[in-house]
Amino acid sequence: MILYLDTSSLAKLYIAESDSKKIAENVREASAVATSIIAFIEMKSALARRHREGTFTKKEWQILLQTFVKDWQHFVRVEVDEELIDQAGFLLEKHALKALDSIHLASALLLRTKEKNIRFLTSDERLGLAARREKLLE
Repeated sequence: MILYLDTSSLAKLYIAESDSKKIAENVREASAVATSIIAFIEMKSALARRHREGTFTKKEWQILLQTFVKDWQHFVRVEVDEELIDQAGFLLEKHALKALDSIHLASALLLRTKEKNIRFLTSDERLGLAARREKLLE
């Protein structure tokens, strides 16, 4: 099974939050972990924001960032092209999603056309509802 993580779930691998253990368990059970290429900058932004807010010391932030960048090479990354953006635009309107959430949903749907056994994880309620409507979540 390929596990698709949007950034809200991916962040929980690096930032201790509720559900972090559950996300880590799902990752261990997966044959591969996938995400959109946009998750790279979203994660760097999330880590930097947490550092600015004082959640992490500078050293902790640098270690987390280095760990994430090292791990990044092991993720299946869905590229963003014009076709995917068109699909994301359709999904954005259909489900009233934020722009980047619609890209994650479109990315997971594209991945599902190539690999049927996809599990989608998100911590975002609206994106989760859209994923259920698109049959990515039970």
